Amino acid sequence: MNITVNIPDNIINQADINASILHIKRSEYIRKALENMNKQISKNEKYVRLQYLSNLVRNESMYINKEFEEVEHEPAS
Repeated sequence: MNITVNIPDNIINQADINASILHIKRSEYIRKALENMNKQISKNEKYVRLQYLSNLVRNESMYINKEFEEVEHEPAS
């Protein structure tokens, strides 16, 4: 698929320099940059989701610990 985008000259110039250093074409450099950005966003989304789930588990654990604590201190029948 081909796309057309407007990119400021300074960004294209730096991309050209970096592509030259890596001995790749500008288009490959830009493709890899997009791939890396997509990977980073996916990684960040997974991290946020893991934090959310971790908090759910922690809150549930705290609730269960409180229930056990109440039972633990009840007099034996």
